[in-house]
Amino acid sequence: MLLLQHVSMIQLSLPKGDENTTAIRNKIIKEFEKQVPGFNPKEDVSENYKPNQIVIVAANAGFPLRYLSNVKVLKEKYDKLISAPEKELNLMVLHTESFTAPLPSLFEVDSRELLKEMERPLMLAYPLGLIAEQSNPATGERFEALRIPDETFGGDTWLPLGKDFASTLSVLAGDFKTSSILKQRVAEELKKQAISNEQKTALKKLLGDVINVRILNGLCGGNQFDDKYKRYRELGVDIINNELKVL
Repeated sequence: MLLLQHVSMIQLSLPKGDENTTAIRNKIIKEFEKQVPGFNPKEDVSENYKPNQIVIVAANAGFPLRYLSNVKVLKEKYDKLISAPEKELNLMVLHTESFTAPLPSLFEVDSRELLKEMERPLMLAYPLGLIAEQSNPATGERFEALRIPDETFGGDTWLPLGKDFASTLSVLAGDFKTSSILKQRVAEELKKQAISNEQKTALKKLLGDVINVRILNGLCGGNQFDDKYKRYRELGVDIINNELKVL
């Protein structure tokens, strides 16, 4: 069977050793490093809790190429089912349950689809205070970062993104995990920050700043006739009429 990215892996579990056995332990590790291609002592050597036991794990990993074509066919069938007239029923059958919120795809979205999908939550992330400018202390380089609550120690942690709206959107389009985190954070903060009409009005003003500063001036060079500006402005109006609708 033809395999894609066939990888051989060997891992070594050795007792920690003492003053009498450390030299032998190091010699064994060095020998594996010489004889085994790709063997990395920092990653492939672990400490065995038993002082008189050595464990060697050898494995071959690969991915049958025929599975790739199977996944492509399955995705095509899946997309067809969830866009059919009976899509609600099909979604319930495919996912086994029904939910009021839109169900996520069973397949990871490709970068082009993800880029378009992330435009709306990214535009909301700025006024919700989820994205702020940070800097690299070593180089002084400035970049945008996503605020995530630190459940271990309290406060916030920050996930690096791009340098501006366009590059941040590009980062999200290439990182499904980070995109999912950002969408989740936006949904969480909307439930907290977009409840009253006063809150929605304040967020509406901040959204206007995103469109006028980050998109019009930053992305479109101040040109209001730029197609990108028109499209994002229309998206902003749709957000105001939905997520930020004043009742």
